[in-house]
Amino acid sequence: MLLLLVQGKLTNLTVEERFAFNDSLRIFTRSIIIQRRVEDLQLGVESYQKKLNLTKLDTYKSNLKRKEAYTAYSNPRGF
Repeated sequence: MLLLLVQGKLTNLTVEERFAFNDSLRIFTRSIIIQRRVEDLQLGVESYQKKLNLTKLDTYKSNLKRKEAYTAYSNPRGF
């Protein structure tokens, strides 16, 4: 923004339009910076998961045979 003002490229804008343009440019720049930081964080989390070998757990095992429930009591009540 300052570079455009120094170069004289914004002479056709009023002061209010320059302020509005400056605000819009600052908001756009901030959103780009936040987006890149989020992407960096996501990449960091993914690399950390790979480093620790964290994968999706397999909760279903098809090769297990049906087992009887084990209890320590010979005559359990309430079952």
